[in-house]
Amino acid sequence: MSLDPIRIADTCSWFRKAQNDIRAAELLMPEGLVDEVAFHCQQAVEKCLKGFLFWHGKPFKKTHDLNVLSLDCVQIDGNLQAVLATIAPLTQYAVEYRYPGPLVHPTDVEAKDLIQLSRNLYDAIAPKLPFPIS
Repeated sequence: MSLDPIRIADTCSWFRKAQNDIRAAELLMPEGLVDEVAFHCQQAVEKCLKGFLFWHGKPFKKTHDLNVLSLDCVQIDGNLQAVLATIAPLTQYAVEYRYPGPLVHPTDVEAKDLIQLSRNLYDAIAPKLPFPIS
């Protein structure tokens, strides 16, 4: 069965955007911009999940809720359940931390952990595609 080159390119775009978000988080970390690190980690995970769903032809809502997206991904590949269970805390960084307010901000250690978490998810999902991300 041949793979649709347009669908491959579009899927790769989701994953390249995720890679860029992880890289942005890594570059912001030494600057102490932990809220922004957390946001980019959340975005990286969200884009990985949406890219995976896109490849499999599974429509998804316009949402930042990683739990909702994770459930759809697990329906496609149950082996992802363990790694997807680790990302739930990232959902809060999509919106809440983007604006001023009385929130407790992530610590440097937590921000570094979020970078690793987003990288782990990327590394778990990208190989499940039948082509390399280019």
